Amino acid sequence: MSGAALAIVSACEVCNLAGQLFFKHAMGGLWMRARARAWLALASGVAVMAVSFFLWMGLLPQSALSQLYPFEALTRVLLLAAAGFFFREKITPQLWAGVALISAGIVLVAVS
Repeated sequence: MSGAALAIVSACEVCNLAGQLFFKHAMGGLWMRARARAWLALASGVAVMAVSFFLWMGLLPQSALSQLYPFEALTRVLLLAAAGFFFREKITPQLWAGVALISAGIVLVAVS
């Protein structure tokens, strides 16, 4: 995978992560307290997820899907860390074990 494709994949994953965080923020109690802010967070989530989608569509003709798709799992790893950091969610050892397995799978696919 080229450096440019890797940079686009990274941007795609960051947008995907940001979108999920915006969605959680909008729906996680904010909806009942401050509707205007919740709508803003929801719209922001949709916008960055749309950017992620179009970046991904641009990558598909350039790279093999078998090389691109493992990066989707990376979002789940980053999301777990972000949930603990931004939302103070408790991350259990079982979740970290899952992260380790996902990371090992990404490495195996990347080196093949």
